[in-house]
Amino acid sequence: MKEMERRVYQVMSENGLLEMSIGVYLLVLGIMFLEAPKLVTFSALMIFILKPAIEKIQNRYIHPRIGYVKLRETDSSVGKGIVITAVVFILTLVGSLITLNLVLGSNQGSLIWFRWFFPILSSVMFAFGPFWLGSTYGLKRGYFMACFIPLVGIFVAVLGKTTGYTSLGIIFLTGAIPSVVSGIIMFKRFLLKYPIEEVSDES
Repeated sequence: MKEMERRVYQVMSENGLLEMSIGVYLLVLGIMFLEAPKLVTFSALMIFILKPAIEKIQNRYIHPRIGYVKLRETDSSVGKGIVITAVVFILTLVGSLITLNLVLGSNQGSLIWFRWFFPILSSVMFAFGPFWLGSTYGLKRGYFMACFIPLVGIFVAVLGKTTGYTSLGIIFLTGAIPSVVSGIIMFKRFLLKYPIEEVSDES
């Protein structure tokens, strides 16, 4: 049953909407980190904006081509796992900042934390979502994003041109590019692969 659900989900995700949604979210998140970090907490509201937009696209372009399939509701343990993972990483971030400040002093410790720990650990935390999609539904592109985002985080930290919120903004904007581009390409391929047959009016 689980294998069947995996295959159904793989087919349903061929349309590229998942990639485009993630890309748009990363784009907005990146702009917020660069221009208005204090507003980042409001990025969660994007869910309420993207959801109706995705449903409208599905009703107009997806369902008329391949129909509609309702999968089982996601296990509640998944949500708990996401919350636990987020809490662990937040505690890790805070713990590393406190440790560096105690060992190196507040100035030096904060500088090192904002350059290395903050961007790298944050990008690793974000990678858990794509990794879960890859491991749960067999989406190889999920593994790609799970590796790509942390690598960008490491590259930004090593380059050392930006730190803190600015580095996160660059990381998320960079991650948005392959998501949006691949999503658009997949969407176009989907439309060509599943054309809507016109019904003839001839009697």
